[in-house]
Amino acid sequence: AGLFSFSFASDTAKKLVELGSCPMCVLRGADLRGAYLKQADLNGADLSGADLSRANLSEAHFANGNLSGANMSESNLIGAELRGANLTGADLRKAKLKRAQLSGADLSGADLREANLSGADLRKAKLKWSRLKGANLTEANLTDARMRKDSLSMAILCKTKTSWGEDNSGCK
Repeated sequence: AGLFSFSFASDTAKKLVELGSCPMCVLRGADLRGAYLKQADLNGADLSGADLSRANLSEAHFANGNLSGANMSESNLIGAELRGANLTGADLRKAKLKRAQLSGADLSGADLREANLSGADLRKAKLKWSRLKGANLTEANLTDARMRKDSLSMAILCKTKTSWGEDNSGCK
């Protein structure tokens, strides 16, 4: 179902690409670089340590999934459903997370440098030790997110909702 080659760890990964659905699947360490998985159902799946770099994951469903340590750098996650997902230590550098649903997600230690999180829902997300330098948080909702205020000092903030009010320090 794609014009790309993979080094599949298992038949489960092949099934995912062919069907676009694999809820609760175990795909630890799978090589899915550049995969086209738009609107894929991966709710509750274990993709810890997987390589999803440069993949099209727009509108994909990862609710309550395990993506800890996954490489999702430069991936398209626009409108993706990641509520309650474990993204601890994930590499999300330059990822497109515009309008992504990340409420209650654990992004502790995640690398979000230069990621586009504009309009993303990060309510009650855990962002401790996350790297946010250059991240675009325009119109993002960070209400009740667990983080230190100073961790946003290098991020782009404009109409950003936070527990301490709306932040417009990065508006141009």
